[in-house]
Amino acid sequence: MGFGTTVKNGEIVDNTDLWGYTKTMNEIDPDAKLVEMDTKSANIILNDLQTTENKLKILKNLSALNNGQKLNRQFNIDLNQTYIFRNKLNKFIHNIPDDWNKKQELISAINQSLLSKYSDSKTFDISNDERTEIKKEYIQLQDAIYDFFKFNNDKDLSLIINPETLSLTNNVSQILNEKTDDLDDNSFIWWLASRASVKASDFYSLYAKSMLDGIAPIPSQELAIYTAFSFVVNGPEF
Repeated sequence: MGFGTTVKNGEIVDNTDLWGYTKTMNEIDPDAKLVEMDTKSANIILNDLQTTENKLKILKNLSALNNGQKLNRQFNIDLNQTYIFRNKLNKFIHNIPDDWNKKQELISAINQSLLSKYSDSKTFDISNDERTEIKKEYIQLQDAIYDFFKFNNDKDLSLIINPETLSLTNNVSQILNEKTDDLDDNSFIWWLASRASVKASDFYSLYAKSMLDGIAPIPSQELAIYTAFSFVVNGPEF
């Protein structure tokens, strides 16, 4: 039986013109004498319910749109920190003597196609495929940092990290968001030390396995997790 039909004396009765349970039951059993709602009142209530339903649909759509905007903002913050650290490293590389091991490999990693192109232009309006590729190139860049310091552990780091090359006395804290233009040199050194201590590809492999239901921390949390993990796992090197 479809909607609006019921059984009366063993026969299917069409009740599509009836309103609600009580009207239907009185039609089937006149002795029930249940209180009925008149058609006018029923129409008013039905219209109110439909209006409420439409309002809830609008609120649901607004909520989905808001969440989408928040997620897109986090994507842009992640891109921006990638651009900032890549660009700071691109400037820092000039302090490194040419005879140090793996310098050219580090330069090549800095100048990878998409990472270099979009870091220089600070572009955020890119496709998901491009975001994925930039993330891959960024991990390769961080791996190059690890290899660089590994093969130069006998070098005097004070030649490239000192008050003349970096403003290490500037303790001004900056909030990382999608509009941040730069980060202080202390933040850069912490980032550099964490990447020199733990290879990025190893970290992100473990990081992905630790996520539940595909839910990842926001970019600033990821940055803090990497730094803390580097200190715990490789404290002396860090």
